[in-house]
Amino acid sequence: HVYTALGLLIAGFSIKSAFFPVHAWLADAHPAAPSPVSALLSGIFVKISGLFYLIRFLFTIFGAHKGYYGFFLPPFFVTVTVLTAIGGSIFAIAQTNLKRMLAFSTVSQMGYILAGVALMNKDGLTGSILHIFNHALMKGLLFLCAGSIIYKTGIRKISDLRRIGYKMPITMGCFTIGALAMMGIPPLCGFMSKWYLLTASAKAGYPILIVVLLTCSLLAAIYYLRVVGLAFFSAPIPGEVDRPKIDEAPISILIPIICLTVAVIFMGISVQLPLKVVSRAAEVLFK
Repeated sequence: HVYTALGLLIAGFSIKSAFFPVHAWLADAHPAAPSPVSALLSGIFVKISGLFYLIRFLFTIFGAHKGYYGFFLPPFFVTVTVLTAIGGSIFAIAQTNLKRMLAFSTVSQMGYILAGVALMNKDGLTGSILHIFNHALMKGLLFLCAGSIIYKTGIRKISDLRRIGYKMPITMGCFTIGALAMMGIPPLCGFMSKWYLLTASAKAGYPILIVVLLTCSLLAAIYYLRVVGLAFFSAPIPGEVDRPKIDEAPISILIPIICLTVAVIFMGISVQLPLKVVSRAAEVLFK
């Protein structure tokens, strides 16, 4: 009965967390939702209603870190991590809709967070919780930037973003910082949480997770730099009048975007601030 309950709980939380192969709902929800809703859904609700509760149930109620169910939970979570992280990245590369690409990026990042849970140790859990926090900042920023573009131009297709960085420099500049953070470029916050996950995987003796996490960072560079390249480095379309006039989003939209951009930079440089809270949370869960 305990195994049945645990299996059903994992299945339910996996759907809420958009783990592969029960991830399709997230990719369909984001393009249809308003961008502020997408920012909250991806940044907060998916992780709180799915991953956070999964962590609490596993460690607080079922005592997974004490060796219970150890013969099947780590291999199972490692397998789901590989499928989710790699699958989400590959699907993100194939997308033509900006918000749908960001949705599949979220799927991939759920794999990152699950990697730390799969290790069943304090270091891995610390990296997972830190990445939950950092991903909320990064993905919230990216979805708000996408919403700013849609609000001003109505553009949703990635291929239509050619040279938009010259018309909306603040929005696309902030998008670029968020994209670099998602790729794990130092000193942004995405690098710090990924570094903790990588070092925890190395200490625990899981080279496959190291390979997966590094591969997904490279794949993220492919689909994020495609957007940045089109926005800033693409040549004008023949016959198109390249207008130097800046048509930026209103200040009410730019304020939260700029605030999140500052947070992405600050939390990377001052990682000790969130790490104190995150380490304490991991210690409490391991009691």
